[in-house]
Amino acid sequence: MVEKGNGRELKMLDDVHRMEEEMKKWCEALPADRKAELLSGDEADSDDDDFDPDQSYLIPATRAIVSLNSSVALVHYYCAALPRDSYCNPQPQFDVKPEGNGYICHLTLPSNSPLREVTSELLRSKGMAKRAAALKACILLHQLKALNDHLLPDVENPEEEMEEYRDEKGLLEGSKKRKSHYPKKIPDFWALPEENSVMSLRTLHMTMFKVNLTDDMYEGQEYRTLCLLTRNGFPPIPSFKVYFRSVERTADIVSLMPISLDNDQLDALYRFTMKMCSSIVNRDFVCLLEEIPFLVAPLLSKGQIAPDKDNSELIDWAEIRMGTENYTLPIDPNDLEPLTDAVIIDHADNQRRYFVQRVRRDLNPLSPVPEGVQLRESGYKNFADYYKKVFGLELTLADQPLIEVQIVPKVRNFLQTVPGAAPKQKARVATFVIPEYCRRFPICASVFRSATMLPSLLMRVDAFLAVQELRQAHKLHVDDRLLLEAFTTPSANMEMNYERLETLGDSFLKFVVTIRLYILFPDKHEGQLHSARIRIICNRALYKSAKELRLFERILSMPFNRRLWRPPRFTTKIDDKPEMQETLRAMREHGLSDKTLADVVEASFGAAYLTGGVESALGCCIAMQVPFDQITTWAHFNEAYITDRHKRPARADPKALRTLNVARIEEITGYHFANPLLIAEALTHASLPNSTCPCYQRLEFLGDAILDFLVIRYLFHKYPVAVPGVMTELKDASVNNQILGAICLHIGLHRHVIHFSAKLVGAITQFATAVAKMRERGECTGEYWSELDVPKVLSDVVESMLGAVFVDSGFQIEAVQQVFAKWVEPMLDNHVTPETLKVHPLKTLTTRIQQNGCEGLLLRNHTSSDTDSESQTCTIFIHDHPITRASSNSIRVARKLAAAQANTILDEKPEYLKSVCNCALTRKHRDVDDSEDEDRDGGVGG
Repeated sequence: MVEKGNGRELKMLDDVHRMEEEMKKWCEALPADRKAELLSGDEADSDDDDFDPDQSYLIPATRAIVSLNSSVALVHYYCAALPRDSYCNPQPQFDVKPEGNGYICHLTLPSNSPLREVTSELLRSKGMAKRAAALKACILLHQLKALNDHLLPDVENPEEEMEEYRDEKGLLEGSKKRKSHYPKKIPDFWALPEENSVMSLRTLHMTMFKVNLTDDMYEGQEYRTLCLLTRNGFPPIPSFKVYFRSVERTADIVSLMPISLDNDQLDALYRFTMKMCSSIVNRDFVCLLEEIPFLVAPLLSKGQIAPDKDNSELIDWAEIRMGTENYTLPIDPNDLEPLTDAVIIDHADNQRRYFVQRVRRDLNPLSPVPEGVQLRESGYKNFADYYKKVFGLELTLADQPLIEVQIVPKVRNFLQTVPGAAPKQKARVATFVIPEYCRRFPICASVFRSATMLPSLLMRVDAFLAVQELRQAHKLHVDDRLLLEAFTTPSANMEMNYERLETLGDSFLKFVVTIRLYILFPDKHEGQLHSARIRIICNRALYKSAKELRLFERILSMPFNRRLWRPPRFTTKIDDKPEMQETLRAMREHGLSDKTLADVVEASFGAAYLTGGVESALGCCIAMQVPFDQITTWAHFNEAYITDRHKRPARADPKALRTLNVARIEEITGYHFANPLLIAEALTHASLPNSTCPCYQRLEFLGDAILDFLVIRYLFHKYPVAVPGVMTELKDASVNNQILGAICLHIGLHRHVIHFSAKLVGAITQFATAVAKMRERGECTGEYWSELDVPKVLSDVVESMLGAVFVDSGFQIEAVQQVFAKWVEPMLDNHVTPETLKVHPLKTLTTRIQQNGCEGLLLRNHTSSDTDSESQTCTIFIHDHPITRASSNSIRVARKLAAAQANTILDEKPEYLKSVCNCALTRKHRDVDDSEDEDRDGGVGG
């Protein structure tokens, strides 16, 4: 019984059906004599009484046991569990021969088994010899860890294992839907010294925050350069981009010589800093002088900075004194020249602050209100009439000129490439003001404009400080800009985020972990290695590492928000009020999904690779707790491989080279092999009986990861500004069974595959014929292979040959890169570009679901170590309702087929989505909650 619509129970049922089918396949694959044995319960053997039926092999820890009577069945079961495709059926070969007064059984296991051959001792009957060989094989397979302690094949499904790691809400650990709140960390740079006092502020480090504007002007308005004075000097901070409503400029953080201050100067700078910081965000900040993190000093206009000299004389002390000694300054309507660089306050209208644009001597308070322009005074007789009727003010000077003004905007985000929506201007915002009703703000306009940039500049500086401290703590060799990019989420709305780096880092992680597993476990087959790799590189493992390393403290996940800005240790008098608690929490914490933490880890690998190649990226992987045993440098991979190879017999017999044209294959690859036996292994299919060489599956496993990384690296550099979605589409089009099969055919490698399968011969011939006909018709353009039936063996040997070159070269990426450039790059350059991409059905489905406002799309993959035509299955759910499923020998193809079927269903049943989706209702409730939050936020801080 299965609950209708319950995705978890449906998956369990699918798993039972799948295991049932696997058991049927195993039974059907048995030879006729084995089926008879199972029906009769034993082999017919007249001499069975001559051996001890209790002879067995016991595992004490689990009490699992295999006896002579069960050993043959276990060997068959083990072989049936080995990786396979539709062109081979792994089976043991029992060869019983008479010798002397008895029989000897020679048992040969498939070429992808770590144990290849076993010979029994001389026994009196055929059955005894066969069982003895099988029992001996079982014992050795257990010792090689091919059988686990339950004496079952060591084949695991890591996706099913991951299902066990769900929290109390049923959310999968490491997933995007599972979110938590984490503390943010203030950089240690701002920490107070242990023996802190006002005396520590007498000598301060001077750092200039310089925004590169032409003549310090932007749109006709001056921006003064500001300096920060701090207890410690800033470490080198890279220059970064700032944006004036999408117009890009560069900001430099320039360290200058320390300066000394007397008590009066220190007090003046302290009061100026507190006033300026409070003014730009309309919040009354409080901070003791001895705890202040920095002091702000404006520099004189056009001052010449000398980084290696004392620049204290360039501080505009007159501006500082004016800003601290006055609350506001009076305005003389008869002398308005001092207002050319001023902020004025309209005392009549709620103390609004305005930048002075110009003095309008052509207008006075009694001038008619200009028509054709939207002004607050529109509809009134003149400007004086407006002030009288709205504010009840009587004019005293009729001939004073008006001042044309621009509202001082709220502090905005100068780090965002695309400007956010402009704040709604209130109806009473002025364009012209009457001088006698105004006063002057004591900080000049050029300084105040620059001050409004300070929160954004400090946010970026803090982000650099955070990643620099991380880099130093973990001894990472990573460029600061790239590391900051790796720690910036898309939700931060910056000019960069981790998505492209995550794509590169993900492929590098797969690549380097695959190398380690290939070397460390020489006896494990492809399926076991795949399971081991998933456990290491899955989001759950990366998330756990990120959490343990407390990476969440340094992730930049939120855009600049003026309501949340305050310097370290600054407080306000209303911090203890209930309405401030959500704001304070948002300052201290941020919500991150498990997958975000995992993505940051992978992006760090990408940043490290771009900084220092494979050595830096490997070091970053080790620092992020990816297991590498004793391997600490790239050279250790080859050293470990050679050391292990000397301890064990050769994997292949030189006889395997007899059927190979080594010279021709080296011509195809453009690479000379030091160990040609690797060619034999790379081209040997598992269907070859009694092979003297292992099959290509382990090298294919290695080559798959190599190819994945090389393709991503190629795309990363060829399309430097491609968005992650396009990168993913290009990658999927560049690494799949179809294109690799086409490459194999193009370079002629298909002629050298060593196999024993008539079915495979037919499949290759059919594919080659189809391509030849397309070429004759001139149809070999774009992704011409995408609809063809390509034998997977062809793509496998491309990958296995890349793996062979990589191993033979001592695990040097340069050697395999040359083969990649010869085989793959021309195909990608000519056939796979953003313009030629075919839209993937899954993208069409995802876009369709999202455009309908639905968030309930789920794909569940059922993978298997087998590679037959239905071994990998994808089921698509919409809100736990299974809509379709499809199978293939590749999970990518299965997803593509399932998505295409789902699109067809939604085309035929347009009302289906509405019948199962309740996202609109959920979103309505959430929007109500959000609007209430917005109302609460709007009342904080003015």
